[in-house]
Amino acid sequence: RAGERRASLHGVVADTARRGGAAGAWASAELERLVEAGVRGRAWGHAADRAPDGVAGAGAESRRAPLIGRARALQALLETWGTVRARGRCALAVIAGDPGVGKTRVLEEVLGRARLDGASVASSSAVPGDRARPYAGVLALARGGLLEAPGVAAAAPAALATLAAELPEWAERFAGQVRGVEPHAPGRALGDVVRAVAEEGPVVLAVDDAHLLDAPSLEALAALTRDLAARPLLVVLTAERHSGTAELDLLWSRIGRDVEGVSVDLAPLEPAAIRPEGGASGQGQGHEAVVALADRVPRGRPHSSRRSGSRTGPRR
Repeated sequence: RAGERRASLHGVVADTARRGGAAGAWASAELERLVEAGVRGRAWGHAADRAPDGVAGAGAESRRAPLIGRARALQALLETWGTVRARGRCALAVIAGDPGVGKTRVLEEVLGRARLDGASVASSSAVPGDRARPYAGVLALARGGLLEAPGVAAAAPAALATLAAELPEWAERFAGQVRGVEPHAPGRALGDVVRAVAEEGPVVLAVDDAHLLDAPSLEALAALTRDLAARPLLVVLTAERHSGTAELDLLWSRIGRDVEGVSVDLAPLEPAAIRPEGGASGQGQGHEAVVALADRVPRGRPHSSRRSGSRTGPRR
């Protein structure tokens, strides 16, 4: 089905180029990028569409509620993501707030934008039982999209052996490659796999309700931000304001000191703020992408696109 979708959409791209001359060719190149990002995202499956512990993936975008009253928070998060892509360096983002203020919805929007930009995305949602299960968070991320990411097969055999010993889908793919290999500790294995994927392009690791994560998984994420500081990696977490989790608080406190990134605090919305960010229609991300592209199509004669300047430092 992904192949049929790609063929159909590429037909639209080709028709745009034929009809529009030089300007149409420019627009078709932009459409080509969006088509490939969208089809690739659906082909990977984004574990959320298959597993109950993932944050909603690309297949759920049409069912999302409109994003309301969170323009500043989203802008800060997307600026951080843009810095990761532009500079090829790791960053940490935390979306904080009380239960029910929309942390998950904002996270979904960030992941949707990252997928459109061609990132490899692995996501999971922590649950209370994870605290008592060492490395439950690491394994959830391994189930949450890493297996399908480009470059994963180039990871150290010991890292693949670790995940294959715990997860049937990894064992099915890498059984022959890891036979007789001594596995690493799970935290180190995650780092080795993410490093291999980051060699192919930007990576986003996302954990919803990170205050429920087990301590070893939080320590593994902290190690990632240190060991992969020079890789295009964004670690983005949602958490309650007062988590009571020492490992999370320690990781969180590093933002702006020894790791780039941003922390956004979502307060309850005032009635006047309850308006969809994309306009009253609430048509969502896909509509925004099409409108943005239409606004950029050259009128009359082709010209190079220009992007407005954006801040590259971490938001304090």
